[in-house]
Amino acid sequence: MNDFAVENMTLFKINCIEYALHNHIIKTISIFDVLDDCNINSSLEHVLHNRALKNDSEPLEINWNISSENVVTVLHIINGKCYDLIDPNGELSNHLEIIAFMKYLGVSQDIMVRVVSKIVNGSVYDFIGKCSNIVYDDNMMFIFDNFHRWNLTDRQISTYDTLGNLKHFIQRLTVTHFPAKFQKRIIKKMVRINITSYVYDYVHSNTSEIIKDICEPFDCAIDTNLIVSKMRKHIGLEKVVDLKRYVEQVYDDLSEHIAESLISRNI
Repeated sequence: MNDFAVENMTLFKINCIEYALHNHIIKTISIFDVLDDCNINSSLEHVLHNRALKNDSEPLEINWNISSENVVTVLHIINGKCYDLIDPNGELSNHLEIIAFMKYLGVSQDIMVRVVSKIVNGSVYDFIGKCSNIVYDDNMMFIFDNFHRWNLTDRQISTYDTLGNLKHFIQRLTVTHFPAKFQKRIIKKMVRINITSYVYDYVHSNTSEIIKDICEPFDCAIDTNLIVSKMRKHIGLEKVVDLKRYVEQVYDDLSEHIAESLISRNI
């Protein structure tokens, strides 16, 4: 079978402009599932068969709020993995438009992650700066959740200082139009990234002291006893061996409590 034969291509329209992709490429996205009466269980062959029965020769059509330039970029990415077409220095609003359309088409997750990696440079501070300049969009959260190498850097600070960077970062994050859920998730993740492996390094058996030591770089002394109480209530940890056993859960819960403390004080 020749996947690249003309008869193995499908015509469709996006915003009244005709495009064509080979069927084996189309099978990698759920575009036809969306168009075929939202039947998510349909296959490409099923959709084309139904259209043949209806004697429908008109191309399937999509209407979406996206520029023709971005449509071409998306199709190049789907067809040939041309990720370099994404300009990392481009407008975030443009990137959000591409992300939203690709999600609608049902592009595979691995492709989405590669696109996200082209959009951001790794600095969560720079990313939030771009987000703060435009109207909030839920796809900002999608970008944040699908990039896994964030770093907390502020170009105004010459040395790496966890609390100093957090102060500048949280000030930028909390004075804008972002929803509380967005703020908390980002702060929690940045706290989590900056928590070092205290659990493995400490040999004493006082769980409360370990938690206090972890909180110290984040200037949470005022809330430390409350955080310790919450940790014990939620997880029931008393000894270092328990901390080691549940280290990921401990770090995750600690990050959430520290984030709540930082947000409540708006450091």
